[in-house]
Amino acid sequence: MPDNKAPSSEGVKGSTIVVIGMRGAGKTTMGQFAAAQVLKRKFEDVDHYFEKTLKTTTTMDLSTAVLGLSIAVLGILAAVLGLSTTVLGLSTAVLGLLIAVLGLSTTAPEPLTIQSYIEKHGWKAFRRRETEMLIELLRNHPTGYVISCGGGIVESDDSRNALQEHRKKGGIVFHLARGINDIEAYLNKDITRPAFPEPMRDVWLRRKGWYQLLSDFEFVAPDQQQLDNVEAKDRAKEDFERVLHVVTGERRKRPPPLPRVSELVPGTNVAEFRVDTLANPGDPDMFRDHVAQEFSLFRRRHSNLPILFTIRSKSQGGQWPDENIDGMTSLLKDGLKWGVEYLDIEIRLPLDKIRSVLARKGNTLSVASLGDDNRDVASWMVQEKIMQPGWDGLKCGVKYLDIDKSRSVLPRKGNNRDVASCMAQEEKIWISRSDPLLTGSIAS
Repeated sequence: MPDNKAPSSEGVKGSTIVVIGMRGAGKTTMGQFAAAQVLKRKFEDVDHYFEKTLKTTTTMDLSTAVLGLSIAVLGILAAVLGLSTTVLGLSTAVLGLLIAVLGLSTTAPEPLTIQSYIEKHGWKAFRRRETEMLIELLRNHPTGYVISCGGGIVESDDSRNALQEHRKKGGIVFHLARGINDIEAYLNKDITRPAFPEPMRDVWLRRKGWYQLLSDFEFVAPDQQQLDNVEAKDRAKEDFERVLHVVTGERRKRPPPLPRVSELVPGTNVAEFRVDTLANPGDPDMFRDHVAQEFSLFRRRHSNLPILFTIRSKSQGGQWPDENIDGMTSLLKDGLKWGVEYLDIEIRLPLDKIRSVLARKGNTLSVASLGDDNRDVASWMVQEKIMQPGWDGLKCGVKYLDIDKSRSVLPRKGNNRDVASCMAQEEKIWISRSDPLLTGSIAS
């Protein structure tokens, strides 16, 4: 399995977006929408390109027997007419040229489908040719395209390497995810596709890790019930458009929020999605899938506002276990894959964890977050040095992150001077930047 190299933070402007995902996830439909309507790019489907380029026909040259018969006829003519062997050789060469030019064949053409190609040549041969098609497309169109791949493109080592090379050069790989139950229900009705040689769920379980490993971004596609509803389908496309603008760095004008959100938070510019408040079954993979589904529904159904993706630890007033730093880091990276506009990063995290997240942030804006909900009003900077000697979280936030967000809760007999002094120092450091963005709140 290839290494999961982090993409560059900005990528190459206009770099080709490659869409991967299980069969039936909607890659072609959403890819065409992304290319034609959102990004104004050209679109290519690897499967369609396969059929168009190869035409899946095995056009063969004339058989050796036919060619031998032709040579025999020429030999008889040469003997009768007394022609030299030189002329005979020339005649034979001319015949071979005519065969090549006219493309004569002794076999009937096969139907122009991938299914018929697989039936005749097998899955291994198809995977080899599929990889060749992908490499050819990426070589010819490194920018300005949206390319949709077949679901099994990740099965081949060479294809996985080609996708990784595309990412290293600044390209983008986008995973279009969809629940396996919905995929099974959808594909069971579709008899036009070649059958899997093994149970579909086993295929999904094998490919799932590759999809996540090879992709820079991920979009959870709507289920079939939503797609059957015109309004829900339009909302899903708008949601996908929104993510694409984050992926490509194009900022669109913010539409008015949906009625439910506007009633709850009038005048709000950003909606916060709190991962730590979701029910956690304990299994990391199951929880990750649960978060992906809940986040996609939140964005699609409840808010057109830009989203702040937050995982708040217990020491910062949330519910996420303080000791589960790796779990928090992994989910923060997932938030980036899902195309959030803002990512909340607690600056008490170890520097190497913060850097590993920021290496993937692309066009998402990062928020340096610090909370003091435990009412430990003594300078939090002193606490930082106790937790990580020599480590100044505030300066880290200024150096690496985009926006400052601080929050303190005063005890009934609190030392206001300590808090005021802390915030004044914080503002002094952040204001040294050319583009400071600060938020702060003090509650009692």
